Amino acid sequence: MYKVTIQTTPARESNWSVVTAGTWTPGRPPQLEDHGLSPSVIEALFNVVPSATNESGRNQIQDGGSYYAVVVRRLSNK
Repeated sequence: MYKVTIQTTPARESNWSVVTAGTWTPGRPPQLEDHGLSPSVIEALFNVVPSATNESGRNQIQDGGSYYAVVVRRLSNK
């Protein structure tokens, strides 16, 4: 399971702001706080398979005039 944060910025800027956060288990839909993002943006952001050896990662897409990014961090098994 991963902790996830979704961020956005206008395409011509680099002022990233957090839109929502939650958890995600690959192969399942993410469990996110209220966000108002379109289902197509969510699907595109989570269309990745994290490497079993990576503790964290990032996926970025452009939708219209905005960039969206998801940052994933593996939750500790401790």
